[in-house]
Amino acid sequence: CSSYLAASIVAKDLSRAIHSRAPSACTSPRAQSRAPPAMTTQRLTLWRLFETSFLISFAVRRGCAASQSEQQRQQKQQQQQQLSLGARAAARAQPAMPLARALSDKGSELPAGPRDPWRPPWTAGAHASERARNFEVNEDFSTPELRQCCPANSSFLDLHTQLVSTTVEQMSVVVVEDKILMSSVVQQLASTCDVKQMPVLWWRQKLPTGKYRESHGGTWKADAKMLGKHSAELILKPSHMASARGVVKLSPGQLNGTTLATAATNALRMSPEQGGTKGRAAASVLPGVLVQPMYPAAPGSRPPHELKVLVVWGRAQVVNAMYGGLHSVNNLFFWRSGESWVPTSSPRIKNEALKESQTFEYEGQIQADAAKREALIRHLTPYVVEVAPKAECVAVRLRAPWLRVDFFVPPDSSSAWPVVLNEVEHAGGIHWEKGPSAEEMADAGPEEESIAKQDVKGDTRPYAKDIAWWVSQRDAARQRAWKELARELREGWAAQGERTPTAPRLTAFQEVGCAPDPKSKPGTPLEEYQAMVCDGSLPKVGAKSSSTKWWLSAKKGH
Repeated sequence: CSSYLAASIVAKDLSRAIHSRAPSACTSPRAQSRAPPAMTTQRLTLWRLFETSFLISFAVRRGCAASQSEQQRQQKQQQQQQLSLGARAAARAQPAMPLARALSDKGSELPAGPRDPWRPPWTAGAHASERARNFEVNEDFSTPELRQCCPANSSFLDLHTQLVSTTVEQMSVVVVEDKILMSSVVQQLASTCDVKQMPVLWWRQKLPTGKYRESHGGTWKADAKMLGKHSAELILKPSHMASARGVVKLSPGQLNGTTLATAATNALRMSPEQGGTKGRAAASVLPGVLVQPMYPAAPGSRPPHELKVLVVWGRAQVVNAMYGGLHSVNNLFFWRSGESWVPTSSPRIKNEALKESQTFEYEGQIQADAAKREALIRHLTPYVVEVAPKAECVAVRLRAPWLRVDFFVPPDSSSAWPVVLNEVEHAGGIHWEKGPSAEEMADAGPEEESIAKQDVKGDTRPYAKDIAWWVSQRDAARQRAWKELARELREGWAAQGERTPTAPRLTAFQEVGCAPDPKSKPGTPLEEYQAMVCDGSLPKVGAKSSSTKWWLSAKKGH
């Protein structure tokens, strides 16, 4: 506002001129009366010039203030637009430097407190190359195979093969796959990432020596009695398995020492390969079993609503809304488009054709109608917005360029249960899907014509053409999704270049208070995992920690 400064200077000069020509207060009346008349006229002229200059400077000043106010408003609006949806309240403490640099400068000090969760500054609206350039990757997630991942002719199965082919030397992968140990890690991240989690009420784990470590150490009867006092539906699940394998429901009225011992023993005997999870790292997770409360499901739905958030280079890219089970034609996929989330459903198919499909994943399923699907989208969209920044925070704190973070969400708006983190997966096997664009749909033509053109090669089933068309649409949706995700990964690794900013495997855990117990004297990465403790103790049970105390009030309001 240089014009304001110039006007102000002129006004001050005129003011001095007027006062220099004005009679002094000490001048006698007689001396004042002898002043020439011309002096009065000159002073009047100067005064009018001063008044005009002052008005000009005042107007310019107001214009400058308005301009600055408008600039500040626009800057604030741009900053808000750069934030992930639902995370604007976190902007007050957002750091101006990447996580790796902030932590190296400040040690383990976190940039924000529990009421103002930390958010990575580069996640919103940035390309993968921009996000990856300063992303300090945990060395366990930066193998030569993963760095060469995802050429244009690859598929999701190629990446999945690389993810599950991790070795025991990649200790961080083993930690992430251990659901008991991760409950302690998530607790350490609770205030920073603003997450709640399901409480662990009881656990047991088998050590390489054949001995067991456990949360309570009592008899099966005593432990069953303790769990029965919670007066809630419980689930028992293996802590070393994936895809809900081995999950058993425990009803308080039927729980006793025998049922607990039988369910726990069966879970401990399960092998990761039984759940379709292969690889030396997954196979190295200590066999374990844990008991948690059962999260409520929507009426008519067996499992609860679950949102599985895939984070690539620190940014949530897609959310799989589980509704009806692992393989379901009712599942939804929310894809990020700038700062919006676009829902797309699995390819639609007639229920009559679905019954004829004879595919084990979809056997016996019925597709929800359009109205129910739209109602589900309206219900889940606010939760998608809420969980995305939480998942981003967890992935970045673990320094993982590819990570899936799963959340349970309430079945309806009146539920007393909050959004809670369920588990974290590095090598999840979800086949991501993305619906066609408007241009692709226009090119494909009417659905009826596309179905009629299907070549079923002698398949005489009544809905053979419908099934063939549906399978082709599903495969196209998966390929469309993989093309986008592969590009994100590929661009990120390319941006990092040869000098990948990696961090030692223990750094991410040490920053949150987790490290191998020095008393165990671990010598290998696998031994470091087996000796890992948080805040100097084994995983705690109950609902007394900051991430689990919500359950006591939710249980009463259920």
